[in-house]
Amino acid sequence: MNISSGTEELYFVLQNRATEASPPPEDMPHFHAIRTRLLTAMQLAKHIDASKVMGMAAAFETSNIACIFFNRKGLVTLTNPKADALFKGGLRISRGGVRACFASETARFNRELKIAIQATGHSAEALSAVRLSRPGKRPLIVRFERFGPHLADVFSHSCAVALIEDPDEDMRLKPETLMALFDLTPAEARISLLVASGLSAVNIAARHATGYETVRSHIRSIFQKTGTSRQSELSALFGKIRL
Repeated sequence: MNISSGTEELYFVLQNRATEASPPPEDMPHFHAIRTRLLTAMQLAKHIDASKVMGMAAAFETSNIACIFFNRKGLVTLTNPKADALFKGGLRISRGGVRACFASETARFNRELKIAIQATGHSAEALSAVRLSRPGKRPLIVRFERFGPHLADVFSHSCAVALIEDPDEDMRLKPETLMALFDLTPAEARISLLVASGLSAVNIAARHATGYETVRSHIRSIFQKTGTSRQSELSALFGKIRL
């Protein structure tokens, strides 16, 4: 049974016994029937799994998260547009693999990916983060996650995913999201984004022609509603929100 896909060749052989080269002629109709049913089941399982992975990629894209999926051999099976935009120039995807600007980083990436693919149970929680350098920018941060049972890997579209963070990316939270999450007023939501981006109360007041004490009052209310007490805590909190 040929269940190959893309560049991966994979075959299954049906036999009565391991010592027999082929089934007896009288058993061939039964083997053909079994083969047809198994092939149909395999194709259906692969189609369902591929649809699931594409749905995950779309969900990550909606959450503004770059992702790359890999099969059990460590080859790239799917990327979302967010990842495509990051991987260009010296940092690229070539021949089914991720190529970093430096050979040492490529080797580290492949080593951690292999560990992720082979990880089971609690060992998946100990996966390390990988840095991928970029000319003129801070390195990307990559974290691996494994999903799906090992027994299904033969028929799976993908079994591991790399989630990528860009430290240079501007915060893209919408005021409406913060209003819904923390019950902020429209003015508080706008100011909270400015505070999280590093602006002081003086700078915010000057930029928006607002009284300094008014801005200070909004900031105190923002800290109370978000459960934070410092600018760094607010920035860290907002950095975890992907909606």
